[in-house]
Amino acid sequence: MKRVAMLLLSLLLLTGCAPKEPTTDASAIDLGGAVAESQPEEFSNSLTPLSDQLDPEGLEAYLTTAYGLDRADWVDAVAAYAQGLQAYELAVIRLSADADAGAAEELLLDYLESRRADFTGYAPDQAALVENALLLRQGRWLLLAICPDPEGAREAFLTRFEGEAAQPVSRPYTVERDSRGYVVFDRHHFDDQPGYLGPAPDGAQILRYPGRPGSAPGRYHFHLFRPA
Repeated sequence: MKRVAMLLLSLLLLTGCAPKEPTTDASAIDLGGAVAESQPEEFSNSLTPLSDQLDPEGLEAYLTTAYGLDRADWVDAVAAYAQGLQAYELAVIRLSADADAGAAEELLLDYLESRRADFTGYAPDQAALVENALLLRQGRWLLLAICPDPEGAREAFLTRFEGEAAQPVSRPYTVERDSRGYVVFDRHHFDDQPGYLGPAPDGAQILRYPGRPGSAPGRYHFHLFRPA
């Protein structure tokens, strides 16, 4: 009996030490608002918001077109983005129980890489913002924030949850930029650099990237990538 009691006690201790799944009573709008309030006023003022309350069809279209998420992948979401030459963006997404969270993270990472490419070469300050963007998964929730204060965004988001805090999602490969903001051409990752169009003056390489999702068909950005 003593051995059985010790075994049960050990199991209870192990159960008590298991990580607690993060939970929150907040909605996507609540979480998005908390993150926005953690940023300078210029951030919120420059954003065009999309939500189920304001424009459900527009929100669904944006999450599908920009991020590649199907409607069945999420149950609550809010998104907001800046237009023109600003990279500011915020999205809070609660994934459905059947959605593959890892695959959703990869889609958002792909989006961040494409946005960085959009600004590289002609708006290096905005490209740097995207490079420092925050992508965080907390339980079934995802946060994407291209903002001036990623750490402030992270704290504002996580304080609304109970349970173990997650670490930001990232990829090991990042591009290298020279002093003028050009991305150094990386021959080892040539296949990851879409739309190669051939050589340009002074040994640069021209790459073609599509514009923001939802822009006019056939619209492309062109950037110079200089070989190392």
